[in-house]
Amino acid sequence: MSRYDGRSFQNFSTNNGLPVNRFWGLIIAANGDVWLRTFFGSGGVVRYDGAQFHRYTTTDGLADDAAWCARESPGGLLWFGSGNGLTRFDGKTFTVFTKNKDRLGSAVAADILSDRDGVLWIAGEDGVTRHDSVDELWSTLPAQDITLGNNIAAVVQDQRGDFWFGSRGNLTRYTPSRAQPRSPQITVVAEKEFDEHESVAELTAGRRAVLKLSVVDLKTRAESRRFRWQFASDKSSIDASRHARGWLPARRETQFEWQTNRAGTYSLAVQYIDRDLNYSSPTFLTLRVSPVWYANAWITVPGGGAALGLVGWAFIARSLVIRRKREAEQLRERLLEQERRARELLQAKNAELEKATAAAQAASKAKSAFLANMSH
Repeated sequence: MSRYDGRSFQNFSTNNGLPVNRFWGLIIAANGDVWLRTFFGSGGVVRYDGAQFHRYTTTDGLADDAAWCARESPGGLLWFGSGNGLTRFDGKTFTVFTKNKDRLGSAVAADILSDRDGVLWIAGEDGVTRHDSVDELWSTLPAQDITLGNNIAAVVQDQRGDFWFGSRGNLTRYTPSRAQPRSPQITVVAEKEFDEHESVAELTAGRRAVLKLSVVDLKTRAESRRFRWQFASDKSSIDASRHARGWLPARRETQFEWQTNRAGTYSLAVQYIDRDLNYSSPTFLTLRVSPVWYANAWITVPGGGAALGLVGWAFIARSLVIRRKREAEQLRERLLEQERRARELLQAKNAELEKATAAAQAASKAKSAFLANMSH
């Protein structure tokens, strides 16, 4: 490697610190660091910070030791393409992206372009993947939509804003559409089905609702469509601009579940993103989440009052029953006492009667004896 300061050249090799002597390209990062990439072998990538060289390989986290291309994106992120995928370096950590239906559309990353909007265009054998690191958006243009052949190896953007793709035996110019796509449709399935044409979707706290998204777009394949959404307490607080905060990362899924345990009114906003990364106007739907019946004050307060009333009446009734039972016991005791006294009185009278009878019998015997003596 040689450095020219305007007057003289300074040469670097393995004799004075350079890890390897063969490189296929280099880039200069915004912070002034020079990144050199090797194409074959186990050279990896080399960073020169102005004082010394630092070498990084698969051991440090690269997807492959042969870096086919390199590019810096807004925010200082560095990207390296290879035959085994894409690698991102944030200054501390390497992150590898391999072929995935929701992210990288190809197994290889042959070339990388950062366009005027800061969006990365990653060329591969199955198409071109776009990545907006601000919105964490990934979207792939299939090769059959933009060129006659596969294995796209190069991508550039001209002054008009058109993109040129080089593939095996073909050169293609692609002019993205700037027309705003249609807004998506929203369907919410809960106790019943609601859509964006209804003023409010009624939901119950703690119960899951299924949200379904759809859109009419004749130019974008289903696998290239993306939706992003957000929930807010007020519709006016939702910013629909491209890099606005509050939006969840765009996804290709058209159905997801949502639930909350907090009652209240929520505004759901959904935006559709087409294959050319054009954002639609948001579609809004108001979700009114009601508490479950046992947590609803309009039910529990009157019901609680009624329950307290029943408890109070039960207490009073119980007191009345106890009081009447006590009075019955007292009456029973009085009757028993009267019966006992009457029995004692009867027994006393019977005793007196027995004494009188005995006395009468004794007198009768005495009289009989007297008369018998008189007759003799």
